Amino acid sequence: MYTWEMPYAALIEKIRMKEMKKIRMFLYASGISYILAYPISKLFILLTYLAFFLNGGRLNAEIIFVTMTFSMYIYSNIVTLFSQAVGFVAEILVSLKRIEDFLLLQEREDNAIKTIGERENLTECKIRMDSVIAAWKKEFEPTLNGISLNMQPRELLIVIGPVGSGKTSLLMSLLKEIPITSGEVSVKGKIAYASQEAWVFNATIRENILFGEEYQEDKYRKILHITALEKDISLFPKRDLTIVGERGVIMSGGQKARINLARALYVDADIFLLDDPLSAVDVPVAKHIFEK
Repeated sequence: MYTWEMPYAALIEKIRMKEMKKIRMFLYASGISYILAYPISKLFILLTYLAFFLNGGRLNAEIIFVTMTFSMYIYSNIVTLFSQAVGFVAEILVSLKRIEDFLLLQEREDNAIKTIGERENLTECKIRMDSVIAAWKKEFEPTLNGISLNMQPRELLIVIGPVGSGKTSLLMSLLKEIPITSGEVSVKGKIAYASQEAWVFNATIRENILFGEEYQEDKYRKILHITALEKDISLFPKRDLTIVGERGVIMSGGQKARINLARALYVDADIFLLDDPLSAVDVPVAKHIFEK
């Protein structure tokens, strides 16, 4: 539909040629060991007999049969063990490269982020950002550039913008997930976070919402009403005790998004970070959730 066949084919062909080059080198190394093992074993026997003869020894059937048998063991070991060693070396090099890439990753520094109790002037739950510049990698362009904000208790802030403008990265800066290269982020209060990609684990709907917290009937029912999950739960065979997830009932994107939101709301948090919580629900449900 978008005529991506040729670019992807060229990319796959490039990767395939690179892989074939590595495989060809491995096969050459293995093949050479098979080719050279037989003449090397015979050369070994010849040099052994020659050295023995030049040192005054006399060849007899006992010596010849023992050395021939010993040379066959050497031959078989050269063929099998050397080929295996080549494969092991290749695997070791790949593993070392992965470990090297991991160890050379950028270190995470939290010097620019101050949390609960580290600032004397933060007497209430609040968020403050001063000229924050942040990037996922140092060599990349800054994802956040010169961001400043000051949020007080009971204040609602809605961030809008096109795809890739840094809305999620702004939340990641408050969660200490993106490296901050300049500026300062001050956060005081317990944070609850609802991610943009809704997820459920293999358990009941109630367990997905509680997420290890203690069950409180009034609070639980209130959150079900806020997230408009009451009607959806009533349609399930076991209501909120219905198993969902990979081995349970398949849920729609909107239902997953609302469970994701309910999970964040159930936490006794001071700050709620909600990443695009209304995109997967229809307009009436979105209006209900926003107002409640």
